[in-house]
Amino acid sequence: MVTQGDGMFRGGSHRTGVSGEAGPPPGFSPWGRRMSGPVRAAPVVTDGLVVAGDAGGRLVALDALDGSHRWNLRTDAGPLLSPPIAYAGLILIRAGGSGGTLLAVDAASGEVRWRFATGAGFSAPPAAADGLVAVVAHRGLTILRAADGEVVAERELGGPSQFTALGVLQEVIGSAGRPDFYGCPPAIADGRVHLVVPNQSLRAFALADARPLWQAPLNLAMHAGCAVAGGIVHVADLAGEAHALRADDGEPVWTEQISLLVDRAMPVVDGGIVYFAGRAPSTHPPLLTSGAIVALDAATGELRWRKPTAAWVEASPAAGHGRLIYATRGTAENAAELAAVDASDGRHLWSRPVEHRGPGMDTSHDGLRASPVVHDGILYFGMPSGSLQTLDAATGTDAGTFRARDRIRRGVPAGPFPGPAAAHLNTVLTGAATAFGGGLLGALATGRPAGMLAGLAVSPLVMLAADRLAALFFRIGLKYFTAGRGGASAFWSGLARLTMYLVPPTRKRGARRVRAVANVAAGLGAAGYRSAWPVAAGMHLRQANALAERFPGPDTTLLRAHATGLAARGYAEFGERDVAARHAAHAVDLYLSIDAFGDPANLEQARQIDALYRSLTGN
Repeated sequence: MVTQGDGMFRGGSHRTGVSGEAGPPPGFSPWGRRMSGPVRAAPVVTDGLVVAGDAGGRLVALDALDGSHRWNLRTDAGPLLSPPIAYAGLILIRAGGSGGTLLAVDAASGEVRWRFATGAGFSAPPAAADGLVAVVAHRGLTILRAADGEVVAERELGGPSQFTALGVLQEVIGSAGRPDFYGCPPAIADGRVHLVVPNQSLRAFALADARPLWQAPLNLAMHAGCAVAGGIVHVADLAGEAHALRADDGEPVWTEQISLLVDRAMPVVDGGIVYFAGRAPSTHPPLLTSGAIVALDAATGELRWRKPTAAWVEASPAAGHGRLIYATRGTAENAAELAAVDASDGRHLWSRPVEHRGPGMDTSHDGLRASPVVHDGILYFGMPSGSLQTLDAATGTDAGTFRARDRIRRGVPAGPFPGPAAAHLNTVLTGAATAFGGGLLGALATGRPAGMLAGLAVSPLVMLAADRLAALFFRIGLKYFTAGRGGASAFWSGLARLTMYLVPPTRKRGARRVRAVANVAAGLGAAGYRSAWPVAAGMHLRQANALAERFPGPDTTLLRAHATGLAARGYAEFGERDVAARHAAHAVDLYLSIDAFGDPANLEQARQIDALYRSLTGN
């Protein structure tokens, strides 16, 4: 079995996406490291190193276990938006620049061994096997010697989008100006190179001399990737169909409708199952497009399971050891999500929110697009905010506490601290601090020991009623705000926020707090308080998102959907149509992600929000 540990993108030249060993080595602590720019492509793990490139043009090698620095290379060939691969002691990576270059870098020292000009607009990673490297370049498919980069064979790929100046211009215009208009990664198996060609067909060539072997017209996207396993090539087309073809002659084995538009995520093949991920239109029209993962029997195409996701999946998932790990791209209002499901039935195992924003206002880098990579039980993933992160792949365990998570997000080392233990410890410390503070206030107020005892006795009651007190203080603050008394409003609002920290981190209490603030926001919106409503609505949405982050599940996701829908209605009422449309779209995605259609009330909510979205956008 070829694994991610072999140093190839997508688990090897076959591109099956199968992960490495089951558990992390002893002493592993989740870590994060800052990069010089957004990370838009998967890293590669080889010989104790994890190597990643960023949009700033820097290639960095770190210790795979602790993240310590080994070497870095500042390239002069433009941003690194393509996944690196490791082969024969080399790191092969494609650089975007004005000319486009394939770099071969010594994995041990970081020195450039050779370069090959690929031409602009090509970002697909190469593939390597049998001492040869297959890469798509401006002249078509090119076969190079891995040792020195010398050209062995070339083959024009033909079709209406020939690699000419006109063809390049047509492709760039047709793909909304993306710099990676031709991003089909080649897959090598049994001496054959499989890839999508410009006429949208799947073709196979001989690796040794680029000789054409067969062609299958399938209406494929130009960036579609295929996976080869068990003598079968798997690929998805633009019509939402999955195809299986014989790798030796391209004859069809089966075709199945999966109702899935595969943007860029490559198929995953493991344990006799092939997985596809992408965008998925709802089966309850006219609700909006969301995401989904579909599992089919690799031999027959029979549906095994289908799982909706909150947002579409653009990064290719990774599989192995009974689980499938995927990343949603992220939406306008909510972070992306890393999640693991049982590979046999799609059952949820764990999930983590992940920052998906690019640096500053550069929205071109937004969205989680780097495929997760698993090696020795460690999950590595790149973030558009500009860092490389790790998790325990089996459990999703990270640093646990919010402070430590923030340190990891910013690339500062943080040790392991399981999430549930952190929550319980936080409750104990909060209770102790509240009791101490209550006792101290009682002693200061009365000047007697009895006052301290009274304060200690009242403290648990304060904690139990903290969510109600916070809502009361918040209402008072808003009352002063609408009356124009900013100082008093700030005092009571600050007291409300402080009181909320006393609420133990439980699902029940957190949900009660979210609903309390929702009532305030709804009341302000209905009363027409345009200046005060966004404060309450924003607080409501933040509280719902925070609760869902700490306690992921259908119930907290439903709270987020309600909160986002409430915000959409308010913004629409006050004339903020664009903001309202974004909130409405996200709310419907959230309803879809938990399959809210089993509950008539939730279904009606989803339909109302979707109707609002369509009225705002004219769809």
